Amino acid sequence: MAFLRPQLRLFLPFAIAAFARAAEPTGAIAAQLSAPEQRDLQREARLMVDLLQNLHYSDRTFGDIDASEVITRYTEALDPGGWILPADDRELLKRRFSRVLKSVYVFKGDVAPAFEIFDLFARRASERCAWIDRQLDKPFDFTTDELCNPADWKNPPANQSEADRRWQLRLKDELLQDILAGREPAAAATAAKQRYERFRRRITTPDALSIRELYLEMLIESFDPHSGYFSSDSAREFQIGMAGAVCGVGLDLCKQDGRCVVTAINPGSPADQHPELRSGDILVSTAEGDAPWVPTAGRRLREIVAAVRGQPGTSVRLAFTSSSGADPRELSIVRARVVLEESRARAAISTLPATGTEPARRIGWLELPTFYSNNDPKTPSSAAADLRHLLGELETAGIDGLVLDLRRNPGGVMQEAVTIAGLFLPEGVVLLSRGGDGAVAAQRIPPGAPVYGGPLVVLTSSASASASEVLAGALRYHHRAVIVGSPHTFGKGSVQNFIDLSLSTAHKADSPTAWGMLRLTEQRFAAPDGSGPQNCGIPADLAFYDLQPGEVPSEASLPHALPAEQLPVPAGVTPFAGALLRLDTEVLRQLAARHDARVANLPELTLFANEHLLRREWRTGTARSLQLEKRKLEQSGNEARVAALRQQRRTLTAASAYPTAPYDLPDVRTAQQSRRHNLLSRNAGGIIHGRLSGNVFLPLTPEGRPQEVRLASVDFRQFVGDVPALAGAFAAATGQAADVAEFTLLLPELALLPECNEAAIRSCFLQHFPAERLAPELLDRGIGAVLQQFTEIDAELLAERPALDIGLRESLRVAADWATLSAPTPPREPASQ
Repeated sequence: MAFLRPQLRLFLPFAIAAFARAAEPTGAIAAQLSAPEQRDLQREARLMVDLLQNLHYSDRTFGDIDASEVITRYTEALDPGGWILPADDRELLKRRFSRVLKSVYVFKGDVAPAFEIFDLFARRASERCAWIDRQLDKPFDFTTDELCNPADWKNPPANQSEADRRWQLRLKDELLQDILAGREPAAAATAAKQRYERFRRRITTPDALSIRELYLEMLIESFDPHSGYFSSDSAREFQIGMAGAVCGVGLDLCKQDGRCVVTAINPGSPADQHPELRSGDILVSTAEGDAPWVPTAGRRLREIVAAVRGQPGTSVRLAFTSSSGADPRELSIVRARVVLEESRARAAISTLPATGTEPARRIGWLELPTFYSNNDPKTPSSAAADLRHLLGELETAGIDGLVLDLRRNPGGVMQEAVTIAGLFLPEGVVLLSRGGDGAVAAQRIPPGAPVYGGPLVVLTSSASASASEVLAGALRYHHRAVIVGSPHTFGKGSVQNFIDLSLSTAHKADSPTAWGMLRLTEQRFAAPDGSGPQNCGIPADLAFYDLQPGEVPSEASLPHALPAEQLPVPAGVTPFAGALLRLDTEVLRQLAARHDARVANLPELTLFANEHLLRREWRTGTARSLQLEKRKLEQSGNEARVAALRQQRRTLTAASAYPTAPYDLPDVRTAQQSRRHNLLSRNAGGIIHGRLSGNVFLPLTPEGRPQEVRLASVDFRQFVGDVPALAGAFAAATGQAADVAEFTLLLPELALLPECNEAAIRSCFLQHFPAERLAPELLDRGIGAVLQQFTEIDAELLAERPALDIGLRESLRVAADWATLSAPTPPREPASQ
């Protein structure tokens, strides 16, 4: 306080009192919560403060945290890059709250700073959108030779004047992109206005509980990067993700421009049985059974989702309309257990061709997205149980080696990792752990025979974290697997306890709000040799490029990451030495030699590196000309690079993709069969081309496995060189001649659709094939044929994994090498299927 003049210091207590009186939030966002709700949530926050200070592994207190840093992190979370709040606004907020954040707010559980900062952000965003509107009403000069260089915008602008200059360049850049894509300047300006109006509406219709949750997350991360807070709704979503299933009707919902939009329909779900309900439809009202309708307008998304979910066997009524705004239709759906395919384990067998004197090999692949589990007796789920089942199917089918893919796995239930280790080892310690009391505990593989004892590759990346590192570290320690992947995994060596705050005695039975869940770092873990992954990760035996090209930050780069720590090894902890295939030094040396010889000349690795370079340029932003003619030259050069890389990928895929057969869990398979039945019944009486539904296309693969292609993910412009094939597919499906010139015009129009959905695509086609030329049912058949042709031209649209997934392909080859080195006899024949 040395900077204060003496006469001002006398008034400081009054200033603090004023801040204290302001503790009950009065801003626009805070008005969503009633006074009883605010007081109840304040008690919840005070409880979190006490738990963090008493139980966190680091022994830190809130007295140790930097309040200014909390304000900075929260502001950056609201406004990444400083496009709305310039540096002078941010400095004002830090002066406003830094000195009093802990004493006046944090220790009292008050989140008023979160709401006040958000109110300023929302006000500035509204002002910026109005400014953008005025700029877009003026003509832009695209003859001036100036540059747009995002690399110069790493830090927030100093003030509003500097922000205006940046925004002027950004708007010119956005308009140029649209103009070069085929829009007229006036249409480009109109489209930009619509985008920013949607942004303004999102900002002015926030959810107070979500804002509070974000602020608490930033506050708690001052202890370590993995402690945090889930609101009651986020906690429920987290638990659903951990379970791999949910009870409801199978709709994914989101809020767009104040409307509740169906973003996806889960395969095989109750909603999937009703073809009249489609992705992209607007949910207008809901009703429980025979109860009165409750409009979705004005309701929080979390409330709508809760209304749609419910106990299996109960019914919910939905009123919905298409995105075009037709009259609402009504539907009654009986709820059931819905399988979430993307969160469950899956498997496949790839056949690697014979090379020289070595025979063809069948290598299994298991991908585990998380270590999920729940204890619900009605809908039990377990990653270990799922892997056990899939491993049994792969063994029955006949495999020579196995790849366990943990590249996308950020962790989950630690006990599942311990149990899964037992699928590959009969005994041994999986991990060591130490809590706040300093005692070290060893967790062992539960009793039971392993399921698989052959060559095992664990595929990791810099995103593999926590329980993934436990499993990889244990299998490496016991010499049971070879680790292939990025040089190191993420490096998270801590364990979080999930504390349900509503179970606390502080939560009253008549509480007006549902309390959430605190994630609290309470333990450290390490491999059986005491080496923890914290800050350094699990090293790969065969390091193979960075298999996570999104440049995932490592644990060591995160603020307040706990330091690395070596745990003492209890007596009697030794590597497994029983009669089971183990990775000895000589085998690893030979595997490394073969690996090194291959990667020196892998054409897919060269392709991957060039694609990665291009993606990095786009992600980091290179300087771009804002002069129209120069920009055309730049774009033609970029398009040529993209086209060349795309053609290389297609050619290489056709020549070298490994034949692969998928294996699914029984409930996933049931859901897929239901989706396939629905597709067939809705396309009865003719050639099956799949179905356009809302904002997705549902093609039918040669194996009859229905999949979804989100229309927004399709780059229609990339098919300009394939116009003859598209026109031919349309003609074959409709029996009508299709002019190649019409399709040449059609593709850019599809690429410019602001909302790529069924209605918009049909409208585009109608402009070229009007109703008097083509009956509606024939037009739909033709559209389906064209979209199906897209998937046949570009197989990556359907691939669950890219056919040239270099990390997976090399792991399959390493597993095949180990099979050859450990048993040079010919592989067994696959079981009949």
